[in-house]
Order: sequence, then C-alpha cells, then structure tokens
Amino acid sequence: MTDVGNRAVLLSGHELLLLLFKRNAEGIVLPEEISALSADEKELKEAMAELITDKYLLPGDDGLYKIAPEIRHFMDILTGASAVYVIEEIQRKFEPCYLYRTNMDAVSLNMDVHHKSWVRLESIRFEEKIKELLEFPLAKIQIQRFKAGDTEPDKVMEITYSDSLEEALDKMLEA
Repeated sequence: MTDVGNRAVLLSGHELLLLLFKRNAEGIVLPEEISALSADEKELKEAMAELITDKYLLPGDDGLYKIAPEIRHFMDILTGASAVYVIEEIQRKFEPCYLYRTNMDAVSLNMDVHHKSWVRLESIRFEEKIKELLEFPLAKIQIQRFKAGDTEPDKVMEITYSDSLEEALDKMLEA
C-alpha cells in the first residue's frame, strides 16, 4: 500500500479485500479484477504485513488489529454506501470508475494502470467527481447505479459533456 496524498491511497487488491473482510463487508460491487482475486497463505501474509508496516492496521488494546483512522474513512464509505455508480466512458477515454456514495461524500475506486490488481481509492465530494467527468471533451458516459446490496443495476443512464452539473446530478440521484 502506498499513500498518494491526504485524500487518496493505493492498495493492492489483496490489501483491499483484507480490509473489507475486517469490516465484515458483504455485497459490495467491485471491479472484476478484484472480485476474481484469490490468494494463497503467502500472499495474504504479505498483504497483512504491508497493512501493518504502513500503519493502516494498528494493534488494539485487546491484542487484535484495528483499522487506522486514516483508512477508516475510506472503509466507512465503501461499506456504508447507499449507492454505487459504475462509470464508463463509451469510447474508453478513461478507465472505468466505481463511485461509492454515502450522502454526498464519495470514494472513487479505480484500477491502477501501472500495477496489475492494485486500486486507487480517492475520497471526494460526489458532485466534484461528476463535475470532473463532465470536463472530458466530447465524452459520452454510461453509468450503472446499484443500490446497496444489489447485484444488478437499478438504473442505467448516460451523461455527456454537454449536460450541466445539475442535469447530471438530477439523473444520477433521482429514484
């Protein structure tokens, strides 16, 4: 795991899965590259050692490891998201993004383009991320919305660079 700023973190897929396991997370929509991961004992030990070395898992008073406050924020949103948006640019101008929303706070999960099976988590305001997406010239973006715990999208929509931020948010947030 590598810290890439105050609002983002880079994790191996195994590290992410261990953190989600620690939170007893179930039914979370994840990229196939992560959900298809399997690990042997050596890989799990290495991932656990990295989490401890990077101080993202800290020893608790009871002798069990606890998730550090720096990473807890990401895990709170990932595991408590009311909706997950799978965002893909139809012409592949950018890599797919998984956007987990709790109220208007969000965590953006992207597969790292430099490291296979690594993810970049970024804490961002929901509307800021949508505004970023709308800045891609000539972008045509398909979004699948999943409600918490669902395995199929409840809504599929498109937004384009010509949509206003308000129009895009209305499409994404309407029931």
